[in-house]
Amino acid sequence: MPLERMHPDDIAQLAKLLAVELREVADAPQASTVELVDAKTVAKALHLDRKTVYRRWSDLGGVKVAGSVRFDLAKALAGGADEHRDRSPSERSEVASKPAPPRRKRPQQRAATRPDCQLLPIGRAGDRA
Repeated sequence: MPLERMHPDDIAQLAKLLAVELREVADAPQASTVELVDAKTVAKALHLDRKTVYRRWSDLGGVKVAGSVRFDLAKALAGGADEHRDRSPSERSEVASKPAPPRRKRPQQRAATRPDCQLLPIGRAGDRA
């Protein structure tokens, strides 16, 4: 209903109701801002490696933000504390015990071995005799 057609008493009652609602919202406890941290910070706090944190991101209360995973550190500490206490120090790190695979060597280029193939001279034209 357009305001022009509302009775002034109805407008006053509506204003009072809105004031009550706004007062309740203003008096309500404000949600605290939560600082989100990255997996490296959580890994350091829980004495885990980053791969383990990413593998268990949902158990640790992680949320996906703009394509990456972020954590509320307090929730992550609470989520990982029980399981963390039950592990031995060697299990906590969960770092792979096998060594990294050896790096592949670049294949060496073979010199021309065919007798009918001549190589081009190297250097400036004036250097050749």
